[in-house]
Amino acid sequence: MKTCPNCQSVTFDDMDLCYDCMNPFVDPISNPATSATTATAATGAARLKVALAGHFCYEMLLNKSDGHSLSVGSSSDNAIVIPQAQVADHQLEIFFAQGKVWVENSSPSRLGSTTSVAAVGIHTIGPGAELEVGDARITLLEV
Repeated sequence: MKTCPNCQSVTFDDMDLCYDCMNPFVDPISNPATSATTATAATGAARLKVALAGHFCYEMLLNKSDGHSLSVGSSSDNAIVIPQAQVADHQLEIFFAQGKVWVENSSPSRLGSTTSVAAVGIHTIGPGAELEVGDARITLLEV
Protein backbone atom coordinates (compact mmCIF):
# COMPACT_ATOMS: atom_id res chain seq x y z
CA MET A 1 0.00 0.00 0.00
CA LYS A 2 1.17 3.55 -0.66
CA THR A 3 0.06 6.96 0.58
CA CYS A 4 -0.75 9.86 -1.71
CA PRO A 5 1.58 12.79 -0.99
CA ASN A 6 -1.18 15.22 -1.97
CA CYS A 7 -4.25 14.07 0.04
CA GLN A 8 -2.78 11.34 2.28
CA SER A 9 -5.26 8.67 1.14
CA VAL A 10 -4.01 5.09 0.92
CA THR A 11 -4.11 3.03 -2.27
CA PHE A 12 -2.61 -0.13 -3.76
CA ASP A 13 1.06 -0.17 -4.82
CA ASP A 14 0.24 -0.83 -8.49
CA MET A 15 -1.98 2.25 -8.86
CA ASP A 16 -0.57 5.04 -11.06
CA LEU A 17 -3.08 7.63 -9.88
CA CYS A 18 -4.75 8.59 -6.61
CA TYR A 19 -8.45 8.33 -7.40
CA ASP A 20 -9.41 10.56 -4.45
CA CYS A 21 -7.55 13.67 -5.68
CA MET A 22 -6.39 12.52 -9.18
CA ASN A 23 -2.74 13.12 -8.25
CA PRO A 24 -0.40 10.94 -10.38
CA PHE A 25 2.18 8.80 -8.61
CA VAL A 26 4.74 9.72 -11.29
CA ASP A 27 7.93 11.47 -10.22
CA PRO A 28 7.93 15.09 -11.40
CA ILE A 29 10.37 16.07 -14.10
CA SER A 30 13.18 18.03 -12.48
CA ASN A 31 14.04 20.30 -15.43
CA PRO A 32 11.02 22.14 -16.91
CA ALA A 33 13.14 23.08 -19.93
CA THR A 34 13.36 19.39 -20.88
CA SER A 35 11.58 18.67 -24.13
CA ALA A 36 8.17 17.01 -24.11
CA THR A 37 9.63 14.00 -25.91
CA THR A 38 12.15 13.41 -23.14
CA ALA A 39 9.45 13.95 -20.50
CA THR A 40 7.12 11.45 -22.12
CA ALA A 41 9.88 8.87 -22.52
CA ALA A 42 10.99 9.37 -18.90
CA THR A 43 7.51 8.78 -17.51
CA GLY A 44 6.55 6.03 -19.95
CA ALA A 45 3.30 7.83 -20.66
CA ALA A 46 1.34 9.30 -23.53
CA ARG A 47 0.30 12.95 -23.03
CA LEU A 48 -3.23 14.19 -23.61
CA LYS A 49 -4.57 17.73 -23.40
CA VAL A 50 -8.13 18.12 -22.12
CA ALA A 51 -9.83 21.50 -22.65
CA LEU A 52 -13.32 22.84 -22.03
CA ALA A 53 -13.47 26.57 -22.78
CA GLY A 54 -14.35 28.64 -19.74
CA HIS A 55 -14.01 25.66 -17.38
CA PHE A 56 -10.63 23.91 -17.53
CA CYS A 57 -7.56 23.04 -19.55
CA TYR A 58 -5.02 20.49 -18.34
CA GLU A 59 -2.73 17.69 -19.46
CA MET A 60 -3.14 14.06 -18.48
CA LEU A 61 -0.78 11.12 -18.72
CA LEU A 62 -1.77 7.67 -19.97
CA ASN A 63 0.62 4.99 -18.76
CA LYS A 64 2.15 3.19 -21.74
CA SER A 65 1.53 -0.33 -20.44
CA ASP A 66 -1.02 -2.64 -22.03
CA GLY A 67 -4.37 -2.35 -20.33
CA HIS A 68 -4.01 1.13 -18.84
CA SER A 69 -6.94 3.36 -19.73
CA LEU A 70 -8.70 6.65 -19.10
CA SER A 71 -12.49 6.80 -19.11
CA VAL A 72 -14.29 9.90 -20.39
CA GLY A 73 -17.85 10.92 -19.61
CA SER A 74 -20.18 13.03 -17.50
CA SER A 75 -20.23 10.66 -14.51
CA SER A 76 -17.95 11.55 -11.59
CA ASP A 77 -16.30 8.10 -11.64
CA ASN A 78 -14.49 8.82 -14.95
CA ALA A 79 -10.82 9.82 -15.16
CA ILE A 80 -11.85 12.73 -17.41
CA VAL A 81 -15.18 14.26 -16.38
CA ILE A 82 -16.99 16.45 -18.91
CA PRO A 83 -19.75 18.20 -16.92
CA GLN A 84 -22.31 18.54 -19.70
CA ALA A 85 -25.75 16.98 -20.17
CA GLN A 86 -25.12 16.03 -23.82
CA VAL A 87 -22.17 13.81 -22.78
CA ALA A 88 -23.01 10.20 -21.84
CA ASP A 89 -22.14 8.89 -18.37
CA HIS A 90 -19.39 6.74 -19.91
CA GLN A 91 -18.72 8.15 -23.37
CA LEU A 92 -15.21 7.02 -24.32
CA GLU A 93 -12.40 4.78 -23.20
CA ILE A 94 -8.89 5.88 -24.20
CA PHE A 95 -6.46 3.01 -23.67
CA PHE A 96 -2.97 1.77 -24.47
CA ALA A 97 -2.51 -1.62 -26.14
CA GLN A 98 -0.09 -3.19 -28.62
CA GLY A 99 2.18 -0.13 -28.49
CA LYS A 100 -0.57 2.29 -29.60
CA VAL A 101 -3.21 4.59 -28.13
CA TRP A 102 -6.78 3.48 -28.91
CA VAL A 103 -10.22 5.06 -28.51
CA GLU A 104 -13.43 3.11 -27.94
CA ASN A 105 -16.67 5.05 -28.26
CA SER A 106 -19.51 3.55 -26.23
CA SER A 107 -22.08 6.14 -27.33
CA PRO A 108 -21.50 6.88 -31.04
CA SER A 109 -24.35 9.33 -31.39
CA ARG A 110 -22.83 11.64 -28.78
CA LEU A 111 -19.24 11.94 -30.06
CA GLY A 112 -18.49 15.13 -31.93
CA SER A 113 -16.13 15.47 -34.85
CA THR A 114 -12.62 14.12 -34.77
CA THR A 115 -9.62 14.87 -36.91
CA SER A 116 -8.46 11.32 -37.39
CA VAL A 117 -10.98 8.67 -36.34
CA ALA A 118 -14.51 7.69 -37.17
CA ALA A 119 -17.13 8.18 -34.46
CA VAL A 120 -18.04 4.50 -34.14
CA GLY A 121 -16.15 1.53 -32.67
CA ILE A 122 -12.51 1.13 -31.65
CA HIS A 123 -9.75 3.03 -33.47
CA THR A 124 -6.09 3.76 -33.00
CA ILE A 125 -5.07 7.43 -32.82
CA GLY A 126 -1.76 9.21 -33.20
CA PRO A 127 -0.23 12.49 -32.08
CA GLY A 128 -2.37 15.46 -33.07
CA ALA A 129 -5.65 13.50 -33.05
CA GLU A 130 -8.49 15.54 -31.56
CA LEU A 131 -11.68 14.18 -30.07
CA GLU A 132 -14.64 16.45 -29.34
CA VAL A 133 -16.83 15.25 -26.50
CA GLY A 134 -19.63 17.73 -25.89
CA ASP A 135 -17.89 21.11 -25.94
CA ALA A 136 -14.63 19.59 -24.67
CA ARG A 137 -11.65 18.81 -26.86
CA ILE A 138 -9.20 15.99 -26.05
CA THR A 139 -5.95 16.14 -28.02
CA LEU A 140 -3.31 13.41 -28.08
CA LEU A 141 -0.12 15.45 -27.79
CA GLU A 142 2.46 12.69 -27.74
CA VAL A 143 2.75 8.92 -27.59
